[in-house]
Amino acid sequence: MRPEKRQDVGHQDSYAVLGALIGLAMLIRPQNLAYAAPVVVEAASRILRAGRLGPRAMLRAAAAPLLGALVALVVFSPQMVVWKILYGVWLGVPQGPTYMRWAHPLWAETLFSSRNGLAPYAPLWAIGLLGLVPALRRSRQLTRHYSAEVDQDEKH
Repeated sequence: MRPEKRQDVGHQDSYAVLGALIGLAMLIRPQNLAYAAPVVVEAASRILRAGRLGPRAMLRAAAAPLLGALVALVVFSPQMVVWKILYGVWLGVPQGPTYMRWAHPLWAETLFSSRNGLAPYAPLWAIGLLGLVPALRRSRQLTRHYSAEVDQDEKH
């Protein structure tokens, strides 16, 4: 069978392989779940297109992406078991709720800290950040947003 004719035959296998790869990437770094975004968008598109043909076609179209999600979960499950044993939670940030302070991001410390700050650690990034200056001059809304962030950092 020619590959171009095999579009739907390997469809289910493709989602299973993608699920395994995404699960493996998440074992390396849980944030790698972001790699699933294009797969989810493509799957949603296929499911919605199939929905025009009726509910049974929609369910058939959803089967392969659900299989892929299940495979990703199975591949990632050893990490979840370890978190449960060590920290008592299946999912989440094992370091606790204060590990990430979303309300107070501390931009200045992140960029300029002498210990692993972005500018001292990677000076080319610091040079690249200089490109923000003209952008901030052009956009008042961006300037207000970033200056508000800096003000919040200085207060905390």
